[in-house]
Amino acid sequence: TIEQSDKVDGMGIDRSSNELVLLISDHLPWLDESTHFSSLEGKLRAYLTFISSKQYLETIPQARDLPVRIKLVHEHLPSASARETLKAVEERLRGVGVRFSHEGLPEGV
Repeated sequence: TIEQSDKVDGMGIDRSSNELVLLISDHLPWLDESTHFSSLEGKLRAYLTFISSKQYLETIPQARDLPVRIKLVHEHLPSASARETLKAVEERLRGVGVRFSHEGLPEGV
């Protein structure tokens, strides 16, 4: 989960976009945004290290040369201010060549 910065929550190749997608599973409510973003920051830092070291090739060698996207899947709807911060995260990651997206859990999950 988002609180476990030493683990990749999930990864795979999205065939529709031809990207390696690293999943972050976020179950935390957005009531304490500071703590929430601190957890996200730690997770993203670990993911960027994982990406830059190309450790994903050990599991998915066919991901070589694919663009990378980090996808945050959140259980709880982010507040307006959290959505603004997530936009800033997207811009920052784009600056280092990594796409970022976020979405809620699919209905019924």
